[in-house]
Amino acid sequence: MQCSVDQCEKPVMYKSACLCQMHYFRKMRNGTTETKLEKKRREHGFSRQPRVTMPGRGYQRLYLPDHPLSDSQGYVAEHRKVVFDRIGYSLSSCELCGKPETWATVHIDHIDNDPRNNQASNLRPLCRSCNVHRLYPARHTFKSNYAISFGDVTLTAQEWARLTSGFLSGQTIARRVNSGMSAEAALFTTKATHGKNTLPPYSREGLIELARYYREEARNIRLQVESD
Repeated sequence: MQCSVDQCEKPVMYKSACLCQMHYFRKMRNGTTETKLEKKRREHGFSRQPRVTMPGRGYQRLYLPDHPLSDSQGYVAEHRKVVFDRIGYSLSSCELCGKPETWATVHIDHIDNDPRNNQASNLRPLCRSCNVHRLYPARHTFKSNYAISFGDVTLTAQEWARLTSGFLSGQTIARRVNSGMSAEAALFTTKATHGKNTLPPYSREGLIELARYYREEARNIRLQVESD
């Protein structure tokens, strides 16, 4: 004889109740054979809290199991939902360095550094590197990094590499400069291996303008954090 609970194939252990051991003791504890989540779903239409504040910095998560960005538990970060609802799947590149991003890799940045402020005007897509390092001091000031100046902008080799949208790696730029090349030659010389003789997909003026924007955005963020 099987347990009388729907979809339970366990044998009956308590014949008077016609229940298996698991459902019998659950009924003794809760007064019903339903789990607490099943009871909440039946009474309120959902099985989890509709909004959860994460410990630590206080990121907000919403219970939306049908949302395209929801995780395995049915939750989606509110700041990611706000940006997705505004632009959908057509995600733009990182707003600081221009690196192409997808929803699987993008970080949604809170411009004012307040994770509870999920207004659309306060959110922007960034790559992981820009989001993680945006509050750090200028990276070319670290002794472990190699500072490369081009035009009126000084950045690290890795930062210059991101601004080239992957045309050159940071290692390639640093190696070229260490071999005696000027910064301009290191950034604009055609490739010698993969994509041999391919010209860079950017101009001198365009790269400097992007680097200035990147530098000013990073500087403004640091000033704002220091003032807070």
